[in-house]
Amino acid sequence: MSQPTFDTSRAGRFAPQLKPAFHRILVATDGQAAAGAVIDAGVALAHALAVPVVIVHSMHAWHGGSLMRAIFRSAEVAAEDGLLARAEACLNRGRLAALAAGVRFETRLSYDDHAVRAILDAARDTECDLIVMGSDEDHGWFGGNVTHKVVERAEASVLVIPVQPRAR
Repeated sequence: MSQPTFDTSRAGRFAPQLKPAFHRILVATDGQAAAGAVIDAGVALAHALAVPVVIVHSMHAWHGGSLMRAIFRSAEVAAEDGLLARAEACLNRGRLAALAAGVRFETRLSYDDHAVRAILDAARDTECDLIVMGSDEDHGWFGGNVTHKVVERAEASVLVIPVQPRAR
């Protein structure tokens, strides 16, 4: 018995037009040891989907107390050298990963004291529809941590990369 044959010359007209699942991915990083794995996962996913990636790092800019932060909110940002170096190293890792993968990218350093707000604002401002971040290695999923709060409040989908707990 012979196999049936189909005329596929016009199938393109009727084939459904598939849209990518996501259009822009935000990778949230805190500079911890597992940040590299989170950056690598987010960039690899952006590469596979052929979409741009936004890498954001949030840090405390001022350690002078809430009153001083409120007074100097509009002033030039003062950051502790060690924290700034850690933030820049983390963002540089993201830049290098994106460049190596051929992924369009943007990096953002947020001086917001509230990491959850910084991540959600960056996702909204850049129209990211997927947030990639790690789980908090010190508090776990249910410790009221940043990851848990982002998952609860985000309008975008959130992909949580589990991190290995630190050896105690």
